[in-house]
Amino acid sequence: MAKNQLKSLKECKTKRIQQLVKELPYLLSLNASQNQAEEIDFADERGKLEYLQNVNLAQNLIKEIPQILLPNLLSLSLTGNAIFSAAKFNGHPTLKKLELRKNKLTSFQGIRDLPHLQELFAAENELTTLEGLENLPALKTLHIRKNPVCF
Repeated sequence: MAKNQLKSLKECKTKRIQQLVKELPYLLSLNASQNQAEEIDFADERGKLEYLQNVNLAQNLIKEIPQILLPNLLSLSLTGNAIFSAAKFNGHPTLKKLELRKNKLTSFQGIRDLPHLQELFAAENELTTLEGLENLPALKTLHIRKNPVCF
């Protein structure tokens, strides 16, 4: 589904795609990068896409990260969106890799309760502090280059 002009997996124009996602309950990876999605609207219901492990929504128009209810998610790429807030995200129990490069984040608010997060890519944002990253016990890689971070 990459490189289309999709705005939502729930909107009328994409009913076939939404139906396709419903008909693929064992889907492991979803690449919907380079579209025009403004929100993550397919991961907000329990019991759907239970096996999904990798989601790539890079280069869309997403502004906020909502709570993600995908129980087996391991990798989430949101690089190159317009994300200014992750406050509603509030963590994920299985996520290991989170890509937030090239967005508009000013803080790590909401980036918490990620017990298995090993890699966090947040380069090229507007981050001014590292506050909020204290309780990421498995974190091994943190990329924050090209941010106005003050120590």
